[in-house]
Amino acid sequence: MNEIEILGLVAGALTTSSSLPQLRRTFRRRSASDLSLQTSGMVITGVVLWLVYGAMQQDLALMASNVAALSLHSALLFAILRYR
Repeated sequence: MNEIEILGLVAGALTTSSSLPQLRRTFRRRSASDLSLQTSGMVITGVVLWLVYGAMQQDLALMASNVAALSLHSALLFAILRYR
């Protein structure tokens, strides 16, 4: 693994983990009234497209971070639909 791949993995980890506080807050409060369903849908669509792009480029950092982001944002979408 070279320095560029490490940089990509670190960047992906940081941007992906940025959704953890919101996810934790939403499940703890059992409320998603202040979250946008449309924004969540747009983010998930973008993440899926980045995942496809990463797969086409055979870029491990892009694929790994977007699989993780898709998991977290899908959980957030679930919370929005459940606690609305």
